[in-house]
Amino acid sequence: MEPPEVRLSDVCRTCLVKTPDMTNFHPKTEATSHIIAMLSSVGNIEIEVNDLLPSYLCKNCEEKLRLSYDFQLLIQRSNEIIRECVNGVMVSESEKIEIRVENGKEPRKLSEFSAFEVQEAINECQEKFYANVECIKCGFVTSNSRALSVHMSYLHKEIKERWCSICNNEVEDLEKHTLSHVNSDFKCKFCGRTFMSRGNYTEHLRCHSSLKPYNCHICHKNFTAKRHLNKHLRVHSDDRLYKCPKCPQNFSMKSSFVAHLTTHGLGQAPKLPQLQNFCTICDKRVRSLDTHTRKCHSSESKKANDGCLCTLCGKKFSSLSRFRVHMRTHTGEAPYKCRFCDKRTTARNHMVVHERIHTGEKPHICTICGKAFAQSSVLNTHMKIHTGRPIACEICAKRFCRPAHLRLHMRKHTGEKPYQCTKCEQAFRQRSHLTEHLKTHSEERPHKCPHCEKGFKQVSTLKSHIQIHLGTKPFKCSQCPYACRQSYSLTQHMKQHSLDAPRTEKPHFCSLCQKGFTTVAMLTSHNTQVHGF
Repeated sequence: MEPPEVRLSDVCRTCLVKTPDMTNFHPKTEATSHIIAMLSSVGNIEIEVNDLLPSYLCKNCEEKLRLSYDFQLLIQRSNEIIRECVNGVMVSESEKIEIRVENGKEPRKLSEFSAFEVQEAINECQEKFYANVECIKCGFVTSNSRALSVHMSYLHKEIKERWCSICNNEVEDLEKHTLSHVNSDFKCKFCGRTFMSRGNYTEHLRCHSSLKPYNCHICHKNFTAKRHLNKHLRVHSDDRLYKCPKCPQNFSMKSSFVAHLTTHGLGQAPKLPQLQNFCTICDKRVRSLDTHTRKCHSSESKKANDGCLCTLCGKKFSSLSRFRVHMRTHTGEAPYKCRFCDKRTTARNHMVVHERIHTGEKPHICTICGKAFAQSSVLNTHMKIHTGRPIACEICAKRFCRPAHLRLHMRKHTGEKPYQCTKCEQAFRQRSHLTEHLKTHSEERPHKCPHCEKGFKQVSTLKSHIQIHLGTKPFKCSQCPYACRQSYSLTQHMKQHSLDAPRTEKPHFCSLCQKGFTTVAMLTSHNTQVHGF
C-alpha cells in the first residue's frame, strides 16, 4: 500500500514533517506574528507566508525555537553588557544589571512585549517631541524640539541656562527641574527604568520587543538603534585604524581593540599614530587636514560660524559663501540666468543642473544597470535601489533611501505643515507645494500654450490644456469607456464605481435609446461612444 501523498504546504516549516498537533500561521494574530519573527531572527532569513509554502510549526520545533530565540537574546544582551564594561560606561544604581547567577537562577533580562504596545509607547514620546515648538521669547515656530533648542542657543543665550527644552518653560533651577521629567516623561512603563534623554528612552523601549528598524544594507542584520548600525558598518569597512603593537591583527572599532589588548596583558590602548588627513578631534578622515582644522576647529571659524546664522529663518551655515547664497532665498536675488529659457537661480551649480534639462546631458551613470542621471545626488539615491533602502520610519516601518525623504514622510505622522501661505491660511508640508500654491494668488501667467498662446499659472495646467489641442485622453477607466485628460478626474470617476458597485438600479436613462446606467459618467460615456455627442 502506497503512503498517502502529503502536500508541501501541510508540513512543518522547520522539520518538514506532518504531525496531528501543529500551529498554523493563518489567521495572522499577535502570537503567530511573534513565531514568524522568531523564525526570521534565529534562521537569519525572511519568512514568506503563502498558500504554496509550509505554514505550520509542530510543537516539538516550536519548543526548540523558543529556547533558541531566548538564547539568542541572552547572547546579544550579554554582549552589550561586556561592551559597556570594556568601554568603562558608568551606570546609576537604578540602571545596574545583575550579571551574576544567584540561587541557581538565570540572569535577569528585559521582559518582552508585543510590537504594538512598544510602538504605542514610542509614538507617545514622539508626539511630545513634536509639541511645544513655538519660542516663548519671540514666537518663532520650529519643526521640532531639537530645532527649537538650536534657535534658543543662538538667539536667546541670556535665558538658555534657565530654559527647559523638554517642556519649553523658563525655570529658576534647571538641574532640579530636569529631574522631574526623568521620573515622568522618560520612565519606561514596562520595567520602570528612567532615562535622561528622549533618544536613550526610545532606544530602550525597542529592547522590550522585536522592533529593529535599522537594517544593514550589506548583510541585512537589524538593529534597535542607529548608533548600533553605525558601529556595525565599520565591520564591513576596509578602514582598520587600530593596529595591535604585539600581533598583526587590525581592528575597526576601539572597543574590540581594547578587548584584544587584554589578551596581551596591556591595560590601555597606546596612542594612535597620526594618519594622513585624519582629524583626531572629529575622529574621521578629511580631504585636507589644514583646511578642515582652519574651518572647523580654529577660533576664527567659531566666530565665523556664530556670524553665519540666518536671523530670518534660524538656519545655521558653516561658511560665509553658503550663507550669502541662502540669503538670496529671502531677498529674491537670482543672478544666474538660463541660456535657453527665462529661468533664474540663486547659485551657479543650480543653473548647471537646470540647463541639463534643455541639453539632455546625463553625465552620472549607474555602474550596475547603466541608467544615466543629470545629478549625482539622484544617482546616489538610485544606487540604494540596488543595495537596499537603509532608512526606516520608526512609526510605520516604511523604508527610504535618504534621510531627507524620511524627514518629509514624518510630517504625515506628525501633521506638521511648516510652510504657510502669507496670502491665506493654507499650509503645506513641502516648500515646492507652497511655491506652486502662491502662483494661484498671482496674476502672472508665464506658461504659454504653443498652439493658441493662452497663458497659465502652472506647468501642470498647461500640460492638461495641450491635451485639448492634441485630442488625446491618456487616462482611461478600466471598468467603462470613460477617458479624461487629468489623473485627478479619473480618480474622482473611479470613486463613483466604488460607490455604485453594490447597486442594481440604473436611475440615469439615455434620452434617445432609453438605456439605463448606474452613474452619470457612464451615461455621458454612452452618449459619446454610441450617439456621437
